[in-house]
Order: sequence, then C-alpha cells, then structure tokens
Amino acid sequence: MRAFFIIYIFFLSFFFFLTSHPTLKAAIKFVGKQQSKYFHVYYTDLKDEIIAIELTKHLDKILVRLSSRLKMGLNSLSVPVKVEVYSDLEAFSKVSKVPVIALNQSGTVAICQKDRILLSSPMLYAKGYHFLLTVTHELVHYLVIKKSNNQCPLWLHEGLAKYYEDTWQDNKLGKISVAEQSILAEALSKDALVPIKKMSPSFAYLKDGENVTAFAQVFTMVKLILKKPGAMEKLLGLLATEIPFDKAFLTAYGKRFSSFLKVWKRWLRRQKFRVLEEVPDLIPRHLSQVEQPVFKAVEEDELKLVKRVETEEKEGNNSKKGEINKKSKNIINEGNKFKLIGNLLFDHGRFLASKMEFEKAYQKMPSNLSVLKKLGFLYVKHKEYRKASKVLKEGNNLFGKVYFFPYWMGRLALKQKKYKEAGRFLYQAFLANAFDRETLSFLIKADQLAGNQRRVNILKRHQKRLTGEI
Repeated sequence: MRAFFIIYIFFLSFFFFLTSHPTLKAAIKFVGKQQSKYFHVYYTDLKDEIIAIELTKHLDKILVRLSSRLKMGLNSLSVPVKVEVYSDLEAFSKVSKVPVIALNQSGTVAICQKDRILLSSPMLYAKGYHFLLTVTHELVHYLVIKKSNNQCPLWLHEGLAKYYEDTWQDNKLGKISVAEQSILAEALSKDALVPIKKMSPSFAYLKDGENVTAFAQVFTMVKLILKKPGAMEKLLGLLATEIPFDKAFLTAYGKRFSSFLKVWKRWLRRQKFRVLEEVPDLIPRHLSQVEQPVFKAVEEDELKLVKRVETEEKEGNNSKKGEINKKSKNIINEGNKFKLIGNLLFDHGRFLASKMEFEKAYQKMPSNLSVLKKLGFLYVKHKEYRKASKVLKEGNNLFGKVYFFPYWMGRLALKQKKYKEAGRFLYQAFLANAFDRETLSFLIKADQLAGNQRRVNILKRHQKRLTGEI
C-alpha cells in the first residue's frame, strides 16, 4: 500500500510539472508546424499558419546569405532551427521570461534563446509588424551565439542583428533609415544617448523610445568597427575562446573600447544626419495599448483659431498677440497651419479643399510624414497619378518601414495597370501587416492580373485561414 502511495505521489508530481512548466505548457498548445530544409516553425493558432508558411518560404535563403556574411559554415549549426509563434502574449511572456509590461513598453515582439527563436504573433498588434525582418534579426542573434560561443556582449549582439537584419531582402547593408537618423541626431543634440551599461540585461527593459535610440547607436558602432577589415571576425573569434571582452577588443581593433567610444561619438557628430519634422512610431503597439479614435468637439474651435491667426497676420494686428494662447503659437508655423486646416477639411469630407491645403503644407514641409501620407492618398483619390507616384515614392524612401507607403504604391500601380509592380509593393505591405484583409485581397488581385498563379494559390489559402474558412 505504501509503495502504491509513493508511485501515486510521483505521477501526480510529474503531472503538475508538465502542466505548470511554462516551456512544456506552451509546447502542448502548438496546433501546427511548417518546415523547410533548415527550419521548423511551430504555431499556437491556426491563423499563424500564414506566418509559418511565409517564413519557411524565405528563411533557408536568408540563412545561407547570413552565414556567408558572418563567415560561418552551415555544418557548424544545429539545424533545423526551431521557431515558435505564440498567439497569446502571456504565453510568450512566460516562455521568453520577459514580463508583459516590459514587452509592451519596449515593443519587443521576438526573442532569440540559445536553441530557438520565439515570436509573438503579428495578429496581436494594432498594425502588425514586419515579421520576416524581425525573424532575420533574431536569426543573426542565433548565429552570433554560435560563432562567439555565447560570449558576445549585448550591445554588440544587438548591433550585429540590427546591421544585418535587412539581409531578408538582400539589400546593400549599412544604411540607417532617415527616421533613425533623426532620432539619433536628436539624442546627440540633447546629450541623451543610451549608456552601454543601461542596455543590459536586454533591450526589452528599456523605456519607450529608448530602445529605438539604442538600436540606432549600436548599429552605427558596428558599422564603424566593420570599416576596419577583419576586426569584427577577429573579435568574435577571440570572444569564442572566452577571452575577456576588453582584451579581445584591444587585440582585434587596436584600441581600447573606452577609446573607441570616444572616436565613435566624434564620428557620429560628423555625420550629416537628416532631421525630420515628424518621426514615425517604430514600436509595434499591442492591441490593448491602442485607444479607439475619439472625435473631439474642439475641432471647430481649432479651425476658428487658425482663421483668427490668419486674420491677425494679414491685418498686422499686434495688439492682440498677448491674447493668443500657447496652442495658437504652436500652429502659427505656416506648414503646420496648412496641415491642421487640411486635416480638419479631410475629417469633414472636403477632400478637394483638403488636398489644396496639404499641397501648401508639402511646399513648406516636404519630408513631413503626415503630409506625405495624406497628400499621397488624396492624389490617388483624385486620380492625379503622376503626382501621387512622386509623393508616395518620397515617403517610401524616407519611411520605408511604414506600412502605408508600399500599400498605396501597390494600389496606385494597380490603377495604372502595372500589375507586377503592384504585386511587388503589396507583398512588401503584406509582410509588414500580414493580417490586414484588404492588403491580402489587393495582393491576390495584382498577382492574378500579373499571372503569378503559384503565389495566388498560397495567398488564397492565407485568405481562407484569415476568414476562418479552413
């Protein structure tokens, strides 16, 4: 009887272990798997089959490309690489061991562990996020862990991942986005760079906005190190032998790390970074963080305020300047004034008048995000396709990671019957916001008209997953 009781307690304890251990608990929830030569992608929600199929379609080529750039043989890797997609933020938090509040604050959507890559589903975020770029970033971490024998410091880890993340599209590397340039320029001007020590133990614990600055910083640090041929390769090799970082850096780069930081800051200040009037929010926002739009009753008062400012400027009335409150002072700037009037007219359905105001704003602020978005849309709406193409291309060049521009460039190309071009832009938009039904519908239409039947078949399956038909 006693032996039976002991066996019973053992199996009961084992059962509780299985059901309470976060990794095993999460593993039980996987409902499907997609695989390629080098990757196995697991997911906890059937809709994430969309993500899994797209990842396995591209990741083998990306891995080959990355391993070549990091001078690693594929034979040295443990394949297949495991990728896990979680449709529940709590589950993702438990498996990644990062609190939900830190995930939301930093916009962290993926984490690389020693033996796998963890991903929170894009469906959890208001505007999705570029899942292929994100997994490429984490894949760099995976390779650096192997190459450095897990001895690479965090800032260098993130810098390498940021530098090589564009490998997903085989672009020329080493370019920092204009938005990130602007963020870095502002941090430099305010002496608000993120200290190296503060970046540890993870970028996931940095405050809202700090992690974007930190990524821009470490990107430029890696870029400067890579300017010295062979230095990075030697540094990672020395770290793999467990030589302390400071000694390894001195041997590989020829300077102490403290001296390098001074050189890097001087180099940064010499860069001609472009400063934007408006920088996009580069952090993915969880659905719980996004408020529903509220239409304010003060819009009419704002319009009256603008008209009052215009009248006083025309009449040269200086006597009432003291009466104008702080709010009015902020909109006296001509570009912002035209933008405000344009937005108010747009919200009231007066699109032609709105377009005219945004054209004036564009003349004053040609690289303003809101102006480029609204004016591009209004040109498409009014069938001014040549003007629309110019404005949208400018927006895409400046803000390539903003979903809006490839989406509307694809819509524009469809209207112009440039079907292959439409498919190319809309597929970029799909990668950035995979669960947007409208984007998927237009992409299917573009591919059908371009004769890309192979991708149409895959996309139609995605569409059925999205609508719950399968």
